[in-house]
Amino acid sequence: MQGPVQQAIRNRLEEGRASSKGWKRSVLIIIAAVVVVFLLVYVFFGIAVVAGDSMQPTYAEGDFVIFSRTADEFECGDVVLVRTEDGQEVIKRIIAVPEETLYIDTRTGSVFVNGKELQENYTQGRTDREDSVDYPVRLQENEYFVLGDNRDHSLDSREYGPVTSEQIMGKVLITFRRNN
Repeated sequence: MQGPVQQAIRNRLEEGRASSKGWKRSVLIIIAAVVVVFLLVYVFFGIAVVAGDSMQPTYAEGDFVIFSRTADEFECGDVVLVRTEDGQEVIKRIIAVPEETLYIDTRTGSVFVNGKELQENYTQGRTDREDSVDYPVRLQENEYFVLGDNRDHSLDSREYGPVTSEQIMGKVLITFRRNN
């Protein structure tokens, strides 16, 4: 037979064990949440801030973009985050994909891919050529030609040539506009 004091002690010990299990469970939930956030932000997705005006009018300086790190196929028109040879991270639009031929007409500023003029309603300024690239440009198996939307104020493939898929860090998915 158990007395009231012993029963109270036993109840108190069981409450302590239950409380300890709740605390351990909370810690495990927090650790799991941190791991999930880490995977989402550093493995599957990334966040970048638009710097400069090379992508106006589509993106403005200070806009935040979320990009997919897992995208491995890119199409003409995709906006991507690129790491240039000098280590800069820039946001540009893919204009031509592997095995396509690109030409920029110096008279009109028009861009032609495989002989067909691109209809680019997202651009600002005139598309001029730079002497550092020989036109027409025939892209190799792993090369992409990228341009900024603000053609008068963009350092892009017209200067540094095509980029490889290894230089493309991801495809932009979502944009958060800065407050003006």
